[in-house]
Amino acid sequence: MLPRLEARSAVYEAPAQMALDLRGEVTLEAWVRADRMGQGGGRILDKSAPGTQPGYMLDTFPGNSLRFLNAKGMCTYAAKLPGNRWSHVAGVYSASRKIMKLYLDGREVASLGGDNFPPMTLSTVPLHVGCDPEGGQPLPRPNPARGGVCSRAERRRNRGTRRGGRSPAARWRDR
Repeated sequence: MLPRLEARSAVYEAPAQMALDLRGEVTLEAWVRADRMGQGGGRILDKSAPGTQPGYMLDTFPGNSLRFLNAKGMCTYAAKLPGNRWSHVAGVYSASRKIMKLYLDGREVASLGGDNFPPMTLSTVPLHVGCDPEGGQPLPRPNPARGGVCSRAERRRNRGTRRGGRSPAARWRDR
């Protein structure tokens, strides 16, 4: 059963639960329309305590760039996300296949290499959509409009909870 995302004002939250305690693989994805943001950017999907790397997180730091973070480190891309159209963003991680990648509108735009691809560490905080677990670094509404978390590193042609990705752990739609 998929976690229920609960709206708390302009924030969606899924309580901490086993379905979201992902260690080996994850795909985070969302559709965002990013008005010009300050250097602090905004959180898209966040299941990590601010300032830590347990769990996983996808955001627009710095400014309108993209950043995907977990136990492996940070995968970043100077995306210059536009405010006049929706962009599909995704972060994909697999410890066993040794991949950590960022995608923008279906194209791979950044990746991390090396030999060390540890399992992701567990985070006890809830999954937050559109802000960090303390309610900080919010994305302006109506962001993100839809997206999800998959418990697999989805291949490009299969990626997407919107199209019924093979292993959704959580998904939402704000329209």
